[in-house]
Amino acid sequence: MSFILIIGIGQSVNTDSELFGFATESYVFVTFTFRVFSFGMSHYSIYLKNKL
Repeated sequence: MSFILIIGIGQSVNTDSELFGFATESYVFVTFTFRVFSFGMSHYSIYLKNKL
Protein backbone atom coordinates (compact mmCIF):
# COMPACT_ATOMS: atom_id res chain seq x y z
CA MET A 1 0.00 0.00 0.00
CA SER A 2 1.56 3.24 -1.08
CA PHE A 3 0.96 6.75 0.12
CA ILE A 4 -0.22 7.74 -3.38
CA LEU A 5 -2.92 5.05 -3.24
CA ILE A 6 -4.13 6.28 0.14
CA ILE A 7 -4.28 9.88 -1.13
CA GLY A 8 -6.17 8.69 -4.22
CA ILE A 9 -8.78 6.97 -2.09
CA GLY A 10 -9.19 10.15 -0.04
CA GLN A 11 -9.61 12.26 -3.17
CA SER A 12 -12.16 9.86 -4.67
CA VAL A 13 -14.22 10.13 -1.49
CA ASN A 14 -14.06 13.92 -1.75
CA THR A 15 -15.38 13.92 -5.32
CA ASP A 16 -18.36 11.65 -4.53
CA SER A 17 -21.53 13.78 -4.45
CA GLU A 18 -23.13 11.68 -1.70
CA LEU A 19 -20.17 12.22 0.62
CA PHE A 20 -19.66 15.90 -0.19
CA GLY A 21 -18.56 17.87 2.84
CA PHE A 22 -16.45 15.16 4.45
CA ALA A 23 -13.11 16.36 3.05
CA THR A 24 -11.57 17.06 6.43
CA GLU A 25 -12.50 13.65 7.80
CA SER A 26 -11.03 11.83 4.81
CA TYR A 27 -7.73 13.72 5.06
CA VAL A 28 -7.57 13.09 8.82
CA PHE A 29 -8.12 9.38 8.16
CA VAL A 30 -5.44 9.33 5.45
CA THR A 31 -2.99 11.13 7.74
CA PHE A 32 -3.73 8.84 10.67
CA THR A 33 -3.36 5.72 8.52
CA PHE A 34 -0.05 6.90 7.09
CA ARG A 35 1.30 7.76 10.54
CA VAL A 36 0.31 4.38 11.98
CA PHE A 37 2.00 2.49 9.13
CA SER A 38 5.11 4.68 9.37
CA PHE A 39 5.31 4.20 13.13
CA GLY A 40 4.90 0.45 12.78
CA MET A 41 7.55 0.15 10.09
CA SER A 42 9.96 2.29 12.10
CA HIS A 43 9.63 0.15 15.20
CA TYR A 44 9.88 -3.05 13.20
CA SER A 45 13.08 -1.73 11.64
CA ILE A 46 14.51 -1.01 15.09
CA TYR A 47 13.51 -4.51 16.21
CA LEU A 48 15.27 -6.12 13.23
CA LYS A 49 18.38 -3.99 13.76
CA ASN A 50 18.62 -5.04 17.41
CA LYS A 51 17.98 -8.67 16.50
CA LEU A 52 20.97 -8.74 14.14
